[in-house]
Amino acid sequence: MSMANPAQVTVWYDGDCPLCRREIAALRGLDRKARIAFVDLSIGLPCPLDRDAMIARLHAQEAGGSYGDTVRIA
Repeated sequence: MSMANPAQVTVWYDGDCPLCRREIAALRGLDRKARIAFVDLSIGLPCPLDRDAMIARLHAQEAGGSYGDTVRIA
């Protein structure tokens, strides 16, 4: 993500989950303007919310906005 084109949305996901990886791959393919920052929680990056809750569901945040959860994984 460059400073010229900052992320408008951040998505946290469990990179150890095959379904999550497929969903993120699809989202990356649709994100042609690189407006989504993807954060893989499986590599130990900090979580802004409870780690277990964030791994159980994909979470997203619009820049400067509140967090929302999306798809329940487990």
